Formats: sequence, C-alpha cells, structure tokens
Amino acid sequence: MANPAELLHTQLSEWRKTGSLKTTRNLPSEVGWSDMRFAVTNLQNCIDLLNKMEANGQQITAWTSYIESWNRAVFGLDVPWSGSSGANGGVDEHALNSLLSLSAFLDLYVPKLNEGGLDSLRDMLDSDILNKPAQDYPFELKAYLARVRNHLEWCIENFDKLGEFELHEAAMQFRMTVLFMASSAPNATEKNRWATFIKDKFVWPFTTSTMTTAPANWAASQLGELGQHLFELLP
Repeated sequence: MANPAELLHTQLSEWRKTGSLKTTRNLPSEVGWSDMRFAVTNLQNCIDLLNKMEANGQQITAWTSYIESWNRAVFGLDVPWSGSSGANGGVDEHALNSLLSLSAFLDLYVPKLNEGGLDSLRDMLDSDILNKPAQDYPFELKAYLARVRNHLEWCIENFDKLGEFELHEAAMQFRMTVLFMASSAPNATEKNRWATFIKDKFVWPFTTSTMTTAPANWAASQLGELGQHLFELLP
C-alpha cells in the first residue's frame, strides 16, 4: 500500500487539477477539512521518516530542500502552483514530483500490513476489556486507553488516506498501552482478563524491520520484568 510521500503526492495532485489551492480544497466543508487533516498528517510523517533516514546515515538533502514547498502546498491556501517566481512564492512543481522519488525510499522504512490485517485489527478492537476496563483504574488511565483505541480505529477506517505508517504508529501506541494496562492491573481478576486478551485476541499484522520494532522493545523495558514478560506474549 501507499506510504506517506505517495499519499501526499496523490492529495496534492488532486488539489492541483482545477484552479487555485483555495478553491480545490472544498473549504469550508466537512470533506475539505478531513482532507486537510490527512494531508497534514502525511506531511508530518514524511518529515519524521526523513529524520529517521538521516539518523540511519542516509543523505536526505535532495528532499529536505523541498520541505518549504511541501508546507506551502499543504498550508498556503492562496499560494499558486506556478513556481518560485509566483507572487506568493509559489509551489515548485519539482517539489511535488520529489514526493514520488521519496516514496520509493520510504518503502524501506514503512512496515507492511499483512493480508487481512485490517479485519484482524477490527476484531481485536471489538474486545470487551477495551471498552470496559476495571473501575479501579484511575480515570485518566481509562480515558487514555479509550483515546488510543479510538485513534487506532480511526486509522483503520481511513487506511486509504493514511496508509501503513500512521496505522503502524497507532498500533505501536496501542500495543504499549495494553502492556501498561496489564502491568498495572489493580487486582488479579483484571490481570487475568488482560492476559486472556493478549493470548486470545491481540494481533500484530505487520511485517516489520528492526527499526520499526525498536521503540516497542525500549518501551517494554521501561515496564520492568513484567513488561518484558508481557512483551514476549505479544505476537
């Protein structure tokens, strides 16, 4: 499936078809604001992935030189597409095309969703423990679990606009939240409920690299011996 650079290129190309950026975004409208949110998310994910590439020793200046133009394209409602000579600075067409070359490299950094992965995630999120954790948990922790679960569900339902990178990031956050809820269970009954969920319902439908799994390993280590044990139970 598409990575953030390809998805952003698709969105900007759609906005470029007819007239100015201001008129093609369908603002103000629910669809227009939704598309803006997707574009902003994919832009930020492109920048985050470029930072990861740089940290891994990759040369990224061929793309970072276009970040300002990408920002203009996403946020500049009255900015023309005519190029750097435009009255408002313009959006360089080469910057748009650079997203295509970037997408080829990002494929190496974005985990792949296995076949049937969306359905398996939906089934997991339908588990009773996610909607009704023990009342003994602090309110803030239960509210955080709900936000994390709902964000993952949003990424699933908008997968065509957000792709695997955002879905994987949301799944990572959900995964570590499950570990924390299990490790901080207020009683034996709740701890057993989470253990059953982890063994019977939790899924991890991604093919990942060392780079994408490293944050989860670090986070699990922060939970101590119990966190490491729970992490081993997860797929």
